[in-house]
Amino acid sequence: MEPADNRESQLDAAVNAVPESQPIPVDQSASVDADTTSAVEAESPTEQAPVNQKQEYRASRASTTRRRSGYSSPSKTQAYHPTRRQDTQARARVRARQANQRHSARATHADAGVSGFISRHRLHIGIVLGVFLVFFFIGLVDQVVNGGKIYPGVHIGTIDVSGMTVEEATAAVDKTYGSKVSGNDVNIYADQATYEKAKAGQDIEDLQDDEYVSVDEAAGKRKVWTTNAAELQARIYSSQLAEQAYQVGRDNGGMGARMSAQTLGYDIEPTLQISDSAIERLASSIDRSIGKPHEDCDVVFVDGEAQVTEGKSGREVNRVTLRDAIAAQLLGQAEEDGIVAAAEDAPIRITKEAAQAVADRINAGIAYGATFTFEGTTWDASSYDLSDMIETKTTTSVDGEWKLEASYDESYAKAIVLKNLNSTYNKQNVKVEFVKSGDEVSVKTDATGTMPEVGKAVVKLQELTLDATPSSKPTIEVSGTQIPASMSIEAAMDYGLITTISSYVTEYTGGATNRNDNIHLAADLINNSIIKGDGGTWSFNEVAGECNEEKGFKGAGAIIGGEIVDDIGGGICQVATTVFNAVYEAGFPVDERQNHSLYIASYPSGRDAAIDWPSLDLVWHNDTANDVLMQTSWDDTTVTVNLIGVDPGYTVESEEGEFKDGEKHQTRTEFDNSLAEGETQVKQSGVDGSSIEVVRTVRDSSGNIVRKDTFTSVYDSQDEIILVGPNTEVDSSTSAESEDDAEAEGGDGEEESEDYDDGEYYGDEDEEYGY
Repeated sequence: MEPADNRESQLDAAVNAVPESQPIPVDQSASVDADTTSAVEAESPTEQAPVNQKQEYRASRASTTRRRSGYSSPSKTQAYHPTRRQDTQARARVRARQANQRHSARATHADAGVSGFISRHRLHIGIVLGVFLVFFFIGLVDQVVNGGKIYPGVHIGTIDVSGMTVEEATAAVDKTYGSKVSGNDVNIYADQATYEKAKAGQDIEDLQDDEYVSVDEAAGKRKVWTTNAAELQARIYSSQLAEQAYQVGRDNGGMGARMSAQTLGYDIEPTLQISDSAIERLASSIDRSIGKPHEDCDVVFVDGEAQVTEGKSGREVNRVTLRDAIAAQLLGQAEEDGIVAAAEDAPIRITKEAAQAVADRINAGIAYGATFTFEGTTWDASSYDLSDMIETKTTTSVDGEWKLEASYDESYAKAIVLKNLNSTYNKQNVKVEFVKSGDEVSVKTDATGTMPEVGKAVVKLQELTLDATPSSKPTIEVSGTQIPASMSIEAAMDYGLITTISSYVTEYTGGATNRNDNIHLAADLINNSIIKGDGGTWSFNEVAGECNEEKGFKGAGAIIGGEIVDDIGGGICQVATTVFNAVYEAGFPVDERQNHSLYIASYPSGRDAAIDWPSLDLVWHNDTANDVLMQTSWDDTTVTVNLIGVDPGYTVESEEGEFKDGEKHQTRTEFDNSLAEGETQVKQSGVDGSSIEVVRTVRDSSGNIVRKDTFTSVYDSQDEIILVGPNTEVDSSTSAESEDDAEAEGGDGEEESEDYDDGEYYGDEDEEYGY
């Protein structure tokens, strides 16, 4: 063992060799009192005053030497020795500095670790930062180049809308597809054979069967339907398509969709909005020819009680398929020009159970009737009264489920409620006038006082009896309102001041496009015509004027010299006939009316009206104190005439006589060089003449007879015309002439003309505009 003095000398030499700023090694074997050391170590090194390390070490060594030379630690009872305390404190300070140095070493190591991490991941950080900068730059460039514009690669149909604004894309869609939609006619064929004939160049008008005797039979034999965007209320929403294109790569798909559009392209198919009701009318017409319309179970009323009718399945055109095919034709996207219709199974949409549930709900709702009160007047409506005002209709919900719904016929119900409630004005002395300004018509009245708001009353009736099941008779307190001096037609009808006096609808097959156009044009010409009160007169020829080419009328079927030929204005007589029947049902006096020369089975017997400018006219007058407004409307298979005003309260009784035989028809033969030698063909069937009388009796609200009219119709015979080929023997009892001679005989233009409607005729006359 090395002597202590030598070891201490070596330590002193080591201390002297260490610079003042470096730490001094400490003898780890030196012991320090545990309590004292703990107390000293608790002191913070930063609070220690700087001490010369050599001096401190020498002091420590001196203390150690003293202990070895016989210095003993005092007992707890002895006084505290200051020299020993200083020695202990010195050692504690050394240890504190050593701890601080170890902490600094760790911190230095940690800093070195962070620096190493940064050094090692500097490349990764650079890559991330670079990618960020690239995307930032791309976004900046994108905003400059494509801000407010559609991204590259986006197409709407055949239109490349890349780089366009929404407004520019809208205009482009309108230009490309708007003209196509408005300019395209769509032909729908009953079968493939008819379609092939049309493709081969046969005229569409010739594809129809002319041997019709009624609208129903004509509809069953129809081969071609022609429609267009106007009839279908078809519209392309260009702005919506443009906005959809603009959102590609923005709200729609973001950056991914943007890059995909640039590389692979993004196509948006143009779509058309088509009226559901228009599709339904067209499809129903097709069903009558190639299918069998289904019948849903429904509700009818017998002695005030709702009862269920049976339904039956059928075969019909699929409405969705038809709509899509028509849209493709209108947009010019179809591969073939034309549509071949096809019928498929059509099950009952409203089952017997569903209809019975509606009937039960109606019966429960109206079982107690209803009480209406207005300004001291009470009307107790029975269940029978309420049932008379109810109608049912089939509707479809958002999820496609078909439902049968019951509601009150608002127009009819308001008139009934108003009729049974007294008001503070004398309705018999009210003066109602219609004022026309451009296309708008308003109502003026001199009525004063309070009117029951029957519109609100009918809504309340619906809520209490059909939308809910009452436990007793509901009472409806009808509010009143002051009568304004001027109002819209809708407001006047809502007040119950005016109503629909009568309405009449006639049908046509729609096969003859020119004729249909003439019907629509004539109906538009007389729409919103006003017949003044106190004897105002209405004349078809005065209101519509001459129906010539200058007004847009076209050549269509007319009766000339016992034959059906094209004549300008063919079809206007159907409009006149519809007006006549509306006037007939209203009970107004008819001053002038002429039947067609040929009997037309599509109308009530003896109730048709022929027109030919200026000789044949339809004239009637208004024998009430208030104006009457005539409103017309049409679609692709019907034309409607409504007479609106203060209801005079007339009731009409009609007595139809028997047909009497008239002149026998003749047979005429014509040579046709287009036929083979010996070949014959019936060009026109022969029909004998006939006559009929119809008596109309008009009574007022008290049952007194106002007038009694007899309408006599005499229908001529229609020649049978047989075409024969050259060098063909003909019966000597028939006349034989060339087609040129026949046309010269019947087509001099000096004869009166009347319309011909799709072959639905009997008889013969010189010339008329048709029916």
